[in-house]
Amino acid sequence: MVPALGSWEERGGPFHYLTPGARCPACDRGRLYAMAPLVRLRFSGQPLVTVTRYDLERLRCSACGALFVAHLPSGVNAERYDTRLKVILAVAHYHLGLPFNRLEALQHLLGLPLPDATQWDLVEQVADVGYQVFEAAKVCAAQQPLVFQDDTGARVLSLLKDNQAVPPPARKAIYTTVLRCVGAHTICLFFTGRQHAGENLDDLLALRDPALPPMLWMSDALAANTPKRHGAGVVDLNCLVHARRQFVDIQAFFPDACEQVIATIATVYRHEAQCVTAQLTPAQRLVHLQTHSAPVMAALKAWMEQQVADHQVEPNSRLGQAFNYMLKRWAALTGFLRLPGAQLDNNDAYAASGICVVMPHPRLCRMAAHKLTRRGWVSDSWHIWSRHNHSPFKKKSQQTIVGLEPGRCCLSRMSAAEGPLLDLHVSV
Repeated sequence: MVPALGSWEERGGPFHYLTPGARCPACDRGRLYAMAPLVRLRFSGQPLVTVTRYDLERLRCSACGALFVAHLPSGVNAERYDTRLKVILAVAHYHLGLPFNRLEALQHLLGLPLPDATQWDLVEQVADVGYQVFEAAKVCAAQQPLVFQDDTGARVLSLLKDNQAVPPPARKAIYTTVLRCVGAHTICLFFTGRQHAGENLDDLLALRDPALPPMLWMSDALAANTPKRHGAGVVDLNCLVHARRQFVDIQAFFPDACEQVIATIATVYRHEAQCVTAQLTPAQRLVHLQTHSAPVMAALKAWMEQQVADHQVEPNSRLGQAFNYMLKRWAALTGFLRLPGAQLDNNDAYAASGICVVMPHPRLCRMAAHKLTRRGWVSDSWHIWSRHNHSPFKKKSQQTIVGLEPGRCCLSRMSAAEGPLLDLHVSV
């Protein structure tokens, strides 16, 4: 099956000597009938940037010197750099981590020069419009009922330089926070800077409609992930996979106890898989999990508490610490047994954070602070495109359209066959 994401040229391969309804040349008895075409793909290389040259005829009057220049062919835009090129450069630089000077060297090698300063000017035009989408996406994301939260380390050239200042900044660490908001729309936001994940979530919650119920907040149990200013606006959910990992790491030393915990969590995930397969609504899913998973989890909790009460587990051992981790956060870990729509783990945020890791070599990790917002909205948009299997480089019916022409920006879907994605119209 040919994937929906991508850009290819479609060409037919008809028979030149056979037609549907003709007599079979193999047996000379049956009649041929049409079937679905057999797909064959042929891949070829091409430059990142292609150039089309137009030699426009010029005529000058021998008497008055008037100059006449032929027009461009019909349908050809007079703009020197088209919108598609600007989007490709933005994605190549801010999502794939390709420096402008390396793209310039590649284009020079191919005989199609594109200076790094020109690339910057073109991406600047994209940023002027994309920033408006980013700001609108934050407001839309804040209204969703569920948020997955995670953060990872980052390197920013200007902030690393500030760390050497005297006196140094109060906080030297640099983070990239992922806030994946799920509901009527699925929007993934990326923030890079000195703020912890909880502080970035606080800023997002400040945009939330006060009339809405508290947002379900899935994260690991780090204190830095907690929103301090809008804590009442969220319902704390902790990642069951993160708790399971406490036991997986020590299974070789405490095989029996760890196996019981891991097997119980596996049973819960089997029940969750049944809900996904049956395509249950959040309310139906809650009833199913309460019926099948709640007794299993209650038995696990009772067994763990009994082990601690009977001194079968040393509290300061790694097994005791794993028990304490789960029991201390039991309400947050089992929110899926009480709240419709509550998830079991934070895997969606962990997967989204992988988008941030696009510059593995330290020399490629140098970013100035003014580039961070651009990288954020490029990552946001790319996550939306890839999540719904669409390409940012194609304008086609029933596909995400990205119009980055000056004066207007539109990020929307022409067809809602796969469910709502995001519909933003921003005038700039």
